Amino acid sequence: MALTKITYDNKVALNPQPSVANTNKCTDSDLNEIKSVVNSAIDQVDTNTSDIGNIQTNITNMQTITTGASVFKKSKNDKFKAEPIKMFGGSPIRVAVPPILEAKISNIR
Repeated sequence: MALTKITYDNKVALNPQPSVANTNKCTDSDLNEIKSVVNSAIDQVDTNTSDIGNIQTNITNMQTITTGASVFKKSKNDKFKAEPIKMFGGSPIRVAVPPILEAKISNIR
């Protein structure tokens, strides 16, 4: 829902009555101040609404980029880079192997 600004012309005092206290009357400056504050608030709401739209667009673009990157993910290489034990000159020699979690060891056996 779009907010509507106050559009009346600025008010000008026609018949000021100094005998009446300011707390008991609504003056031209009071009405002009109300108009100014309300219209400024509406401008800020419009700016905030636009900013929110831009943020939502940026989030959508970031999600698209993140999701799109996973589509082009390389396939998993199931081959070992090095065999755990190699025969070299007839003797078994241990080759450094990254640590294997116990859960993985039990699944392999």
